[in-house]
Amino acid sequence: MTARLSAANKTEGSTRKGPVNLLILIDKFDYWNSSVSGPVRYFSWLVERLDRRRFRPVVCSLRAAGPAEKVLRRLGLEVRFLGLGKYQPRAVLRVMQLVRSERIDLMHLNGYASTTIGRIVGLLTGVPAIVQEHYVDPGITRPQMLLERTLARVARSPAIAVSAYAGRFLTEAKGFDPAQVEVIWNGIPVERFASAPLAAGVRLRERWGLPPDRPVVGTVGMLHPNKGHRFLIEAVRELLQRGLEASLVVVGEGAVRADLEARCAALGLDGRVFLVGRHLDMPAVYRAFDIYAQASISEAAGLSVLEAMASGLPIVTSAAGGPNEVITDGVSGLIVPTEDSGALAAAIARLVREPGLARRLAAGAAAASRSFDLDETVRRIEAVYERVLEQRAAA
Repeated sequence: MTARLSAANKTEGSTRKGPVNLLILIDKFDYWNSSVSGPVRYFSWLVERLDRRRFRPVVCSLRAAGPAEKVLRRLGLEVRFLGLGKYQPRAVLRVMQLVRSERIDLMHLNGYASTTIGRIVGLLTGVPAIVQEHYVDPGITRPQMLLERTLARVARSPAIAVSAYAGRFLTEAKGFDPAQVEVIWNGIPVERFASAPLAAGVRLRERWGLPPDRPVVGTVGMLHPNKGHRFLIEAVRELLQRGLEASLVVVGEGAVRADLEARCAALGLDGRVFLVGRHLDMPAVYRAFDIYAQASISEAAGLSVLEAMASGLPIVTSAAGGPNEVITDGVSGLIVPTEDSGALAAAIARLVREPGLARRLAAGAAAASRSFDLDETVRRIEAVYERVLEQRAAA
């Protein structure tokens, strides 16, 4: 059966005219009660910039539609939701039906469930699949590792890693041959962030009620323990103890908001830490900050650091994996150890008290951001698509 399906698919691909039918399959868009996550923005940008003369994207989520659907529509991204729960064997049949009805030529897989199901569908139908790794999971289990290693050996799918850190996770934990893995960093529309008007940031500061006489430290990310928000909150208390007042603005939503609010109250930080929820106009958000700080415990390649770089902000980031591949310590930002509120406070205080250093690091970040422009990222991903299709045609 597999051989017949593979042969039929190759025949269709050799005679079909027009763009490549591309299935972008992702587990879900709603994470930890956050409707504006990295995947929401990343895939809306990717689909927006794909060459439609060469590729016809079909974006599909395995899960049911949630709050992120409205955000996706506002961003112009049409998504099909299959409404499946976790660990449902019928997911393979549903994805196979989609592959056949849309005459899919190539699959781009993102997330544990989609990379598992998509590779199985690829084996059954002969449609090639590409795995993209966006997340380095410190809690990966032994059964997951066994399944991943088995699929890596059997399916032999090529993989895109969004950082060298993510690439090591693919090879060491998931069993990919290093020759199968290509590092293609996340890209952002650099010019959108570089050219955002300062007035937009001023309006946000007024809306949030920020005291005008304090430096504003900002961070962006869903409210999840891995993002390390509690260390930033503790750093604000340490800044106060050092005699330096600053406002911390936390942009994002998620399941641990109540915990963070309780921590702020316990530390007496009312009026100093502002949890402002989600925002869609991200270029304006960065214009409201004086310093950008990220305290993630593990981060494959978050978009927010790249956005802060393009916005020309001085940056403090934890050595969480991906971020310290794009930030050069002392050149385009300051890097501190993970889970260390004291080091975060010291680095922020240094930027506040040494404006010349802050300006130099901001300029270095803005210059370095040009290497992560979205158009280059999309061009490289399209090149992977073309290479995989050429290899399949020659097989």
